[in-house]
Amino acid sequence: MTDVGPPTDPPRGPAPFYRLTVKVGDGGTVFGSYRSWWVPSSGRLLGDDGTWMAVRPVVRRGFDRLTQGLATLPAARLPGFPAAADVVAPPPAAPVSSSGDVPIVPVLAALSALALTGLLVRRHRLGSRPLGGNHAPE
Repeated sequence: MTDVGPPTDPPRGPAPFYRLTVKVGDGGTVFGSYRSWWVPSSGRLLGDDGTWMAVRPVVRRGFDRLTQGLATLPAARLPGFPAAADVVAPPPAAPVSSSGDVPIVPVLAALSALALTGLLVRRHRLGSRPLGGNHAPE
């Protein structure tokens, strides 16, 4: 799950989506964070650098499990389209310099996969214990 998918064109138009915020840290300190936008109807993920990625099937299944039961955000708020005037579109990706800068897309893909894995584990753990205290079975 370290490879979300290859860069691709954006969807044909705005569609309902989920906004993901990934925080990178060591469990106590957050070193950085980034946002991405998951559009399930088109199978695409928009990185905070403005790159659209075609999500691989295994990652899509993970996103589907992660967002199961959550309401999507309205299509009109999806960044990168003229109809999304109330949402600032992410800036375009900076070109990779000849000085050896790390390309951003593979880094975002790896961080997305790590975050997704952590969220799936957390969701699985929360789902395996009763919520709201201890109740005797009826």
